[in-house]
This record gives sequence, structure tokens and C-alpha cells, in this order.
Amino acid sequence: RHTAATLPVVEGLYDRGNVAAVCRTSEALGVGAVHIIKPETEHYKKSRRSSAGAEKWVEVHRWDTTKDCLTAIKQAGYKILVTSLESSKPLSDFDWSEPTAVVFGNEKDGVSDVALEMADACIRIPMVGFVESYNISVANALVMYHAYTDRISRGEHGDMTDEEKQILTATFYLRHKWTHQKVLADMISTAEEKTATIQPGAALEGQSEQQSD
Repeated sequence: RHTAATLPVVEGLYDRGNVAAVCRTSEALGVGAVHIIKPETEHYKKSRRSSAGAEKWVEVHRWDTTKDCLTAIKQAGYKILVTSLESSKPLSDFDWSEPTAVVFGNEKDGVSDVALEMADACIRIPMVGFVESYNISVANALVMYHAYTDRISRGEHGDMTDEEKQILTATFYLRHKWTHQKVLADMISTAEEKTATIQPGAALEGQSEQQSD
């Protein structure tokens, strides 16, 4: 039940744990890809290596600049929403069944001016306590869950074709070596069990009886 209609974009994250958390949470809610825009410091190299394991869960696309990333996403037909408190609208104001990309800013500076300029609208996540912002991975989880429930309420969420589902399943197995070995072993075991339950000659006898009749 994966979808390509909802797309998280994370801008300049420094914490590799947050990168992995965003990827895992997104996949858990059926999101097929995450776009990551690298920070402007060398910390990105460490985060990139350390977050490589997250790619086992979703397709991770990396970009050098916000402008390049959002330009490509716009050209692909996505509406771009940016998480910001300024002139923002609640999540419920939007139709999440439409192709929508959501830009989340980094832990230190929030979203960039470039992202704000290229956005179609700004969104806000409800907060009623004293804190001023959510952790990036929590913010992503809240928005992706809202998008999921909104799409379900409109009668749709997963929009992958059968062929895309097969490709996704095959990719998942190949990325998890221990998984595809276990899956193959289970398939072989199941096949052997089914073969063992067939009586030798039973099928041929059935055919002979039908022919004699």
C-alpha cells in the first residue's frame, strides 16, 4: 500500500539519527521515497555514510542544493508545502490525495529562504504546549500520518501498479541479504512440502479414469 503521491523532503539535517528516523517512519506509513538536501558543512559526509542503512527502507534521493531538488519536484507535478509558522495553514486545509511534497527544515535553522520562496504554501503542525517546535523526525511522522489518514478518508492511499509492487518487493529482498535468503529457504521448504503431499501417480490415474470414461 505504498504511494508516490506524498513526498518528504528534508533540508540540511545534521543528525544522522533523524535522517534514519524520517526514512523509517515514512516507509511505515507507505511513503516510497525521501529526498534529502545536504547541509552546507562537512557533517553531511558522516551523516550520509551512517544513514546508508535507511535506504533499505525507502528510495533515498540526495541533492546538493534546495533549488535543484525543488525545481525537479515541481517539474514532476508536485505541490510544495513548507513547514513554517509564518503565514501558515493547518494540515486539514489541503487535499493530500494530490501529489504533494513537504519540506522539513534542519534542527538548527529550520527551512531555508529558498524553500520558502519556492513553496506553494506553508503548513503548521498543531502545538498547544510551551515548546516552539517538534523534533524533525516527529514532525515528519505527524505530517505523514495526517497525509495517510486524509488519503484513506478520500478512498485512496496506495497507488502503485502491480509491476511497481513486484519491483519494490524484489528490491527490498535484495537490500536485506538475510531476508532474501530466508525467503528463498521458506519458498523451497513450502514447495517441498506440497510435493510430498502428492501421491505418486495420482494425477496420472485421474487422467486415465477421465479418459476411460
